Amino acid sequence: MPVIEIVAYTPNDMDEFIDYCINGKPDGQGGHQTDPQGRKITGVLDWLRGRGVPEAHFFNSKKGEKVQLFAATIQRQETFDVPWLGNLPGFEAMISVEGFLGKTDSFAALSDLLASVKSNTDLDKLYPKVKDQLDQLLKRMEENPEVMPSVGKQRLLAALRGELGSNTDEVFEEVQKKWKISLLNQFRSFI
Repeated sequence: MPVIEIVAYTPNDMDEFIDYCINGKPDGQGGHQTDPQGRKITGVLDWLRGRGVPEAHFFNSKKGEKVQLFAATIQRQETFDVPWLGNLPGFEAMISVEGFLGKTDSFAALSDLLASVKSNTDLDKLYPKVKDQLDQLLKRMEENPEVMPSVGKQRLLAALRGELGSNTDEVFEEVQKKWKISLLNQFRSFI
């Protein structure tokens, strides 16, 4: 039976947050910016696929709506809780942690307030594509371990999660060189 993780946050700017989900924070030189802990900011989709999440669905209100909310449901593989705060590089800078969702002219039922939160079909379609790409890459690496001996499965997954010491940009560059697969900002034009 799958374990479903449900998260909801208020982004500081919805459009910037969606871009962050897809692309992380590029440094403009083929790599990623770092967060205050020195971790590479690879974005939500990379972090989720680095966790091995097999399925995810995304929901958000549009920028300018009275309520600003981003939510996701994730089929998690871990047997323990993995909070996004503190674990996802760059995440805290992208969201409001004060609990403020927005302002309305009158007091309303929660269902009315959340009516602007819709399924993000673009992200819902994109996640399986990036997950499939990773699955194919891992399969190729398993079948031909001699091609990239310095980058194994665990190091690649840690790089996707932007973990400190994982040399994310170096790993992505090696994958590009050896397998001709770009893991960096490949989907910027998708949305």
